[in-house]
Amino acid sequence: MRIFVGAVSLSLSFLGCASVQPRLLPELTQVDVSRPRVVSATTVAGTGCGPNALRIAIDDLLSIDGVHGFIAAVLEEDTAKGKDCVVITAHPFTYGCAPAPHSFRSPQPKLIPAGPAQCASTNTCDADCATYASKLNSGEFETSGFKNRCVTRCQQNDTAFMTCARAVSTPDSVRACEAQR
Repeated sequence: MRIFVGAVSLSLSFLGCASVQPRLLPELTQVDVSRPRVVSATTVAGTGCGPNALRIAIDDLLSIDGVHGFIAAVLEEDTAKGKDCVVITAHPFTYGCAPAPHSFRSPQPKLIPAGPAQCASTNTCDADCATYASKLNSGEFETSGFKNRCVTRCQQNDTAFMTCARAVSTPDSVRACEAQR
């Protein structure tokens, strides 16, 4: 993940003043606007103190597993206890059309689609993947595993895989799609 350049350049002017007002950055990490994403309605915080306070606070945020980036970041200086500290609060996001289960996620995350029909295909994931897995002509356990992996890839907008999955007609073609990574 690359850090938004504005955050680094802001650090020089931000940390030098004792009474700096909070600063808002539209994005703390780069955002691929061509992909749909789900943004948490709640914020998470990263904190850093000392000469590299901003870097430490950003690293604190980036250590959260399963997050693809952060938007609407607010940087604040905290001079409590005589230390120079920075607190960054931001809304985490994940790419895809369905929210991933995270402890920080609020009950109602906001979906930001990249295009008008990009997330509409997730409604057909179960049906498309059931058809895909049924072409395997195998036992229930293996068929269920293939269907579950298909649904996961479908929900992650793996268009190349789903194009392949929707075209299968034989067990060999199912296995060929599964081998795509």
